[in-house]
Amino acid sequence: MPKKAKDCFTGTDPDSIGILAGRYLKDCELKGIGEYTINSYRSKLRLFINWCGERGLESAPGITREVMEGYRRHLAYRKIEGEKTLKLSSQANNLKVLKTFFKWLS
Repeated sequence: MPKKAKDCFTGTDPDSIGILAGRYLKDCELKGIGEYTINSYRSKLRLFINWCGERGLESAPGITREVMEGYRRHLAYRKIEGEKTLKLSSQANNLKVLKTFFKWLS
């Protein structure tokens, strides 16, 4: 039986990116943002949270400009569907969700 993936939006550290992202998504629901949009946000946030986790970054205060620049580079070179990289518009959409999330945090 395959191992169930850990839910990146749960945990015990109130400063963890995952916990805060979960709260952000809940706030989006309360504001009446549509389910499709929230699922899109969730997907983009999950990619970022997992990328951060692979680098040992789990706390929101640890996310610096340098970290964000590294993630932007990651998106630029990330391969999908074999050899294709993300289109610039897809990269921008991913970053826009993160910008909105971090603005919500402040």
